[in-house]
Amino acid sequence: METSQLKYFLCVAKFENMSQAAQYMHVSQPSISRAIQALEEELSVKLLRRNGKRLNLTYEGRLFQSKLGPLMDEMEQLSKEMSILGRQSMDMIKINAISAGNILKDVIADFKQDNPDVFFKIICRREETDWDMCIRSTLPEVGYYSDADRVLEEQICLAVPDTSWLADKDVVSLEDLKSEKFILLSKGLSLRDIADKRFQEMKFIPDQIFECDRGYMVRALMKKGLGVTFWPRLSWNEIEPHEHIVLKPLDIPNMYRSIYLLRQRERHLTEAAERFRDFLIIYFRDKMKKVEENDAGRL
Repeated sequence: METSQLKYFLCVAKFENMSQAAQYMHVSQPSISRAIQALEEELSVKLLRRNGKRLNLTYEGRLFQSKLGPLMDEMEQLSKEMSILGRQSMDMIKINAISAGNILKDVIADFKQDNPDVFFKIICRREETDWDMCIRSTLPEVGYYSDADRVLEEQICLAVPDTSWLADKDVVSLEDLKSEKFILLSKGLSLRDIADKRFQEMKFIPDQIFECDRGYMVRALMKKGLGVTFWPRLSWNEIEPHEHIVLKPLDIPNMYRSIYLLRQRERHLTEAAERFRDFLIIYFRDKMKKVEENDAGRL
């Protein structure tokens, strides 16, 4: 049995008319007639019986239709799934986004405009090694990457509620922070490590009231006005007016962090992945350049 024979039979069974089926399938009526005749001969049963201008299914025809319909639906669905998987394997990009996830979604959205068929798989796990590229704010100790581009260097600011007295200051000093409640990321995360190191150097102990390992949760607590926190100026994305948060520069040395783009060692990148890697590097650097230009314009 050929697939075309089965499709023709189901179409004729649906319309109960050979001419309508031929028109629907965009083939000639004799082609459908011959295909069904060959199918009946192979099965050794009569599937259709002519009743005037119409065709009726025999008992065997109705049974064959009831069994064949779901099978053909499954085959069509399987064909679509295999096609999608094949396309994804050719154009899939695996990214381990440990840092700068808020910017990454914007980069992907822009990239997809000209590359709609590219499939992205995003993971966010430090221990993961199965990726094409990794975005993180520190370089791993183990050398499972071939190179690392520093694509962004951003200032770490103090985020305060817009109702706070600190919102009116141009620059926040260490002395200003002595009476503030802090919402901090968990120890071991790069942003927290930078803050702890600077505090230790300046012999300052923050009054910490919240600690969590997710940036979005820190942001949510900030929106509730529950304290102050450290905020990467670029990689946590722009602040919306409804969030009621103000970013202030800190009078603390070296309050910056770098964002790196790592490439997996001995891993061949597809053409799509190479294009996205170049696109991402340019995107980050353009964003940093715009911030520098805006800062220069305010001076």
